Order: sequence, then structure tokens, then C-alpha cells
Amino acid sequence: MRRVTFPTLTAFHPDMQRADKQQIVKILEETAELSVAANDYRKGEGSRDHMVDELADVLQTLANFVDAYRLTDDEIAAAVGRVTAHNRERGRYRPGERRMF
Repeated sequence: MRRVTFPTLTAFHPDMQRADKQQIVKILEETAELSVAANDYRKGEGSRDHMVDELADVLQTLANFVDAYRLTDDEIAAAVGRVTAHNRERGRYRPGERRMF
């Protein structure tokens, strides 16, 4: 099983950060752009670099969200633990038929 590690990101300047709807919508916007870029790459119509750049944009928006909402490392680690346990219960880390939903 592969472990994926994301690089450390720097959140935007505090003047740019607010715990508001716009902060949340930005994640959706960047994720939609990643989805389009990944689908284009999958179909051979887009570049891998563009897809990875869009992924980096998503990671940046997540870093900004964490900063704006003042989420702690402990809160995030606990949430990752809960999600990992849930995915383990669903058999997502074992070989077998792929069921996304």
C-alpha cells in the first residue's frame, strides 16, 4: 500500500484569510478545475503538468482553509484517524472489487 505525503504549504497572508463562505467555495472551484484537468489528461487531451498544477491549487486552498478556520494539527490527525478507520472497515485498503459509493 502506498503512503502519500503532501508537501508543507504556506497559507496566504492573514489579510487574505477569512472563515467565510468564499473560503469554502474556493475549494469547490479549485477542485472542479482539477476534475476537468484530470479528465482531460485521462482522455489524452490535457497535460500531466496542468493536472498536477491544479492539484497544487487544491492543496493551497486546503492550507488556506486550515489556517482561516484555525484547525489544529491534532484535530486534523484525529479526523484522518477516523476516516482511515472508516475506510478500513469498508475494505478500501484491501484488494478487491472497486466500489466508490
